[in-house]
Amino acid sequence: MQIRQARRKFRLSLIAAHRCNMSTIAAFAEAPARTEIEPLISCVTAAEILLTSVANLGQMRYEHRGPVYVRFGRKIAYLESDLRTYIQERRVQPHPYSE
Repeated sequence: MQIRQARRKFRLSLIAAHRCNMSTIAAFAEAPARTEIEPLISCVTAAEILLTSVANLGQMRYEHRGPVYVRFGRKIAYLESDLRTYIQERRVQPHPYSE
């Protein structure tokens, strides 16, 4: 019985593929190439880069401060460019001692 169902699903998928509009396939082939996505950085690595703890990063997210992050369900990650931006925004230029 399971073999029949599998064969039927396979046949239906072939029929659906055959019915696919060729202009859609051609448009997909001519679509511009997507740019590459930056690699994601884990919370542990981000905490090491920012010289803080993973718990502190979580607290910053809870308080809506800290670096921009990406959420996939319960998973949290950071883009390298977002960490660089966060670090650059916190640069402090010391003032010369004035007398």
